[in-house]
Amino acid sequence: MAHLQVLLMLLWSSGLWAEGNHDSAGVQCETAKADLVMLVDESGSISSVDFRVMKSFLIEIVKNLNIGPDKVQIGLTSFARAPMAEWYLNSHLTKDSLTEAIKRLVQLLGPSYTGKALRYILHNQFKPYMGMRPDSRKIVVLITDGAANDDIHLPSKNLKDTGIEVYAIGVGAAPERDMKSIASDTDHMYLIEGFSSLHALVKNVSMSLCNSANSLDSVRLLKGSSLCSGRLQVKSNQRWSSVCEDDFDQQDAEVVCRELGCGPPSLLQGALYGEVEAPVWSREFQCGGHESALLDCRSSGSVRSSCSPGKAAGLTSSEPVRLVGGASRCAGTLEVRRGEWRPVAMDIWNLKDAAAVCGQMNCGSAVSVGNTQNSSQRSVWWVESHCVQAGYALKECASADHSSSTLDVTCSDSVRLLKGSSLCSGRLQVKSNQRWSSVCEDDFDQQDAEVVCRELGCGPPSLLQGALYGEVEAPVWSREFQCGGHESALLDCRSSGSVRSSCSPGKAAGLTCSEPVRLVGGASRCAGTLEVKQGLWRSVEASGWTLMDAAVACRELDCGSAVLTGSRNASWDGPTWKIKPACVKSGSTLRECATSSESSTVLELICSDLLVQPIISASFSSSDGDSQVQQQESSWVLKGSSFTISCSIQPQYPGGSFQLTFTSSNTTNNYTQPVVNHSAHFLFPAAEPAHQGTYSCVYHVFVFSRNFSSESRQLSLTVSDPTVFVIRLLLLLLSLLLFISAVCFSHKVTRRQEPRPPEDQELDG
Repeated sequence: MAHLQVLLMLLWSSGLWAEGNHDSAGVQCETAKADLVMLVDESGSISSVDFRVMKSFLIEIVKNLNIGPDKVQIGLTSFARAPMAEWYLNSHLTKDSLTEAIKRLVQLLGPSYTGKALRYILHNQFKPYMGMRPDSRKIVVLITDGAANDDIHLPSKNLKDTGIEVYAIGVGAAPERDMKSIASDTDHMYLIEGFSSLHALVKNVSMSLCNSANSLDSVRLLKGSSLCSGRLQVKSNQRWSSVCEDDFDQQDAEVVCRELGCGPPSLLQGALYGEVEAPVWSREFQCGGHESALLDCRSSGSVRSSCSPGKAAGLTSSEPVRLVGGASRCAGTLEVRRGEWRPVAMDIWNLKDAAAVCGQMNCGSAVSVGNTQNSSQRSVWWVESHCVQAGYALKECASADHSSSTLDVTCSDSVRLLKGSSLCSGRLQVKSNQRWSSVCEDDFDQQDAEVVCRELGCGPPSLLQGALYGEVEAPVWSREFQCGGHESALLDCRSSGSVRSSCSPGKAAGLTCSEPVRLVGGASRCAGTLEVKQGLWRSVEASGWTLMDAAVACRELDCGSAVLTGSRNASWDGPTWKIKPACVKSGSTLRECATSSESSTVLELICSDLLVQPIISASFSSSDGDSQVQQQESSWVLKGSSFTISCSIQPQYPGGSFQLTFTSSNTTNNYTQPVVNHSAHFLFPAAEPAHQGTYSCVYHVFVFSRNFSSESRQLSLTVSDPTVFVIRLLLLLLSLLLFISAVCFSHKVTRRQEPRPPEDQELDG
């Protein structure tokens, strides 16, 4: 009973206990914001009686806490052989809802794997997208009989390194040696042997513990996009106050950013995160910039009585993220600081995740992401990709762990594409002196585009057009790029000497680069082993692909739809790319979804545009034996003359056959011949009116255990009767003769009507 009392005192000291239970204790604690995860042992070593006691204990705890989205949130994970999240921190936000959920708990039975359960809640409960709030206190309450079947040392250490307090509570006949083992890896350990009135225990709360708990935080940033941005507030005498912008400068900001574990300040401006809210801090801070906490700084002697609207100090600190060991500050091993700098462990990251890192570091677009295998385990931050994709800062997604693999990211230094459908399309921006500028379409040409696409790790440019991805946004790059097309970076190119003062609306350079995807080893560009380039060309792992997923690859290759997927052994090919179908189905490109992997099988793919289009032509033999070949869309032949329709195709596969399809107004006929030297010739000895119509060649071939076909364009043939032809020719000649005669007659009449010139006369003498 005494141990339970101590636990309740600690809960009260943390500000978690309901306000209605502390009047007689005389302690005025501010209601805390806490995320509390109950980890409940439901293994077979827990008796049914003890399990009911545990549920009663949980219900009483809930009754006496301030539950709500801005107060205390409770998640619960049960465990035996395997852990299972019964509900998350944001699942039940009222006491009644939590109480009903606890009543529905059913014992799992089986052996107890406590270490696995501690590891599970770190990655599946204490995450922003599961309801964890960045500015809350984090607490785990482990309720167990102490009999763990696995190691709990490392997962407990990882929880504590992440800033999570761990309480271990022994229930029933918990062996003392087992609970001592757990106690060495937790912050607090208690043994519970029975229950009495919980309300009576609140009277014993310690004032010193309460004051200690409430003095943990003295500064905070509100209404920002992360823990490192927002409107500044300072706490004194258990009261939060806004700070007037005029009383806060760059050196003060450096101290606050350091106190919050963020990077240096990047923006200091009032009214960014809301208006002034009373009360307002009344003195000017006078920090030297080296202090560890804002309240350690000196302050002015004078007191400010008011602060104008729009003058609340707003602060944006840079995220505590860096890339080390690379060729520039935008490439290398990813490290995050949360108390200390640690590398980030690989968690199936792809380019979309890496793009968030590049953005937080004010670098350009993500170019590649990979991992480095170290010789031994080391302390790392485990950052899950879906947490980053949900828009949370890396620091908020980080949890302590150990791994031999660390994450490498490469971003472009000085170019990026914005508002496109992928990382290889968008409105172009260039960075100089830490400032991003749009580029005017008139100052950017095809050779410049080739350099940008290469710098971003994309394929060659496929479209260069302004106004595709938004209007011009200031500032605008002021000089014309003059690239040769061979440079490795846009800023390596020469630029014009003249300066452009403006750029018309709709003239921001928009660029679409092709996706770096190819099929190799097949007989055409639309068949073979799928490869994707992300820094290096690698084959794609074959597992899990369907024709629907493969359609994305065919579309990016401009090869129609997917016809067949398969796999081949590639144990000798080295590293591969793993691409999750779910990522592709979400609309992302293959390159954006690729994560580093090792696989013995790689994907083989055949797209519908496997075959090139056949060529159709017609040749005609005259009476003197001469022949004429025509490849126009329409041709004509004299009735009774012989003609040949020829079908041919570029060399791709051996064998196959050609089917000549003839269609007239009232009939359709098909003629088939085997392919010889990639062609077939269909001879018609004497043309008849029945041969008049349209012809097309269809090439059929059996490859990759499938039948494929490709159809030519249509050729229209007209059959003319020789008699009609002769009559038409005679009529034409007669018409020509009459025309000539008419011209001659007209000329003679004209000459007769012309006046004669007068005879020469002698001049009078």
